[in-house]
Parts: sequence; C-alpha cells; structure tokens
Amino acid sequence: MGEITRVAAPGATSLLTVEVGHEPTATEPHSLGWDVAEELAGWQLQWSARNRLRGDHDIYASIEEDLAYAGGAGLLRARLQRTGP
Repeated sequence: MGEITRVAAPGATSLLTVEVGHEPTATEPHSLGWDVAEELAGWQLQWSARNRLRGDHDIYASIEEDLAYAGGAGLLRARLQRTGP
C-alpha cells in the first residue's frame, strides 16, 4: 500500500479487498485488523463493508453471496480516496 500511496495523485480512488482477522500463514504472513483502512496515511475512508468469508476462502463468491458478517475473521471491502502527499 505504501507504493500505491507514493504513486497515487491526490483525489485518486483505491479499492481495497482484504481478508481480516485470520492467523498469519506461510503464504499470508501478515494479520490485518478491521481498522486497516482507517490507518492508511494519506487516504480517507469513503465506504466500507464487512462480509463473512466462505469456508473455502473464495473472496469473490463471498462478496457475490453477500454473506452476513457475524464476528471473528472476515472480509473487508473499502473505497479510499487519496488526500495528499
């Protein structure tokens, strides 16, 4: 996200879709919290939604099915706008 911030002009829009709250793994060594979109320096949160993630971790099917978030790990979708340098 740092590189996106570096090259994005003020007013640019970024769409973020990320799995949140899961334990780190070898292929996904970072664990993100639900506040990840609010914590990005230089970006303003415009919209966000939470979904439950299907058992097979199919992100796009989880969005398409609009699975209701009920706590714990899940899927965060957000629209952010670049605010400045």
